[in-house]
Amino acid sequence: MLARRRVLVLDKPAYPRDRAERQRRADQDEERFLDPELDDGRRLVCPKEQEERFRSWQAMELFIKTHKKGWDFHQIWLRLCRDDPRAKVVIRSYFCHYVRRSQVNRPALGEEEYETVQMINCTKTVIDHWKNLVAEADNTVLREMRRKDPDNYGLWKLRWDLGEPKDRPVADISNWIRKEMKEEFDLIPESKLSIKKHETTADDLLMLLDTLWTRAEHVPCLPLVRVSVHWTL
Repeated sequence: MLARRRVLVLDKPAYPRDRAERQRRADQDEERFLDPELDDGRRLVCPKEQEERFRSWQAMELFIKTHKKGWDFHQIWLRLCRDDPRAKVVIRSYFCHYVRRSQVNRPALGEEEYETVQMINCTKTVIDHWKNLVAEADNTVLREMRRKDPDNYGLWKLRWDLGEPKDRPVADISNWIRKEMKEEFDLIPESKLSIKKHETTADDLLMLLDTLWTRAEHVPCLPLVRVSVHWTL
């Protein structure tokens, strides 16, 4: 008896075989990508990151409107692209305000009733804030300028690359934050934020066991779990 031969049925290609139709679609794609309303390379970000950028943007915009009334907020970024020293001065002034505004008075146990504590105490926080501002400026004010002035497309860009500033104006502010501003406000440098691991000592284990049993009300758990933790330690 002859075995039946199985015939493999391939899916029919959905892409048109007609050459003219393929050319029409290719031309259509080209027109679509030339659309001035199309995103010009912005990196997609999650809603949380976009919200952080917007908050940073609003904070600086409010500072400019309140304390630098002779300045237009959007013009600061356009002038920064031209490496304008005055724009850099205004931005540095804002960052000093940004850190000072984080200072709060807390009750103290010493002779003074209160002590001033600076909540922003490391350069990484300031650098992250700066990154948010640069990204938002590049995606709004400068993006619009690139559309209006395509012949000078490269001029109207402020960028970071692999965590480091790619353009000179951005790098100048970043270096100032990591050096002069760090010294003025006693900020912890980024290099000292790494976590150092220390070996657990016998005294540490005894303290954990003592807490586990003598202060059981502060460590609520099932008896079996308590015994298991004891044997693990």
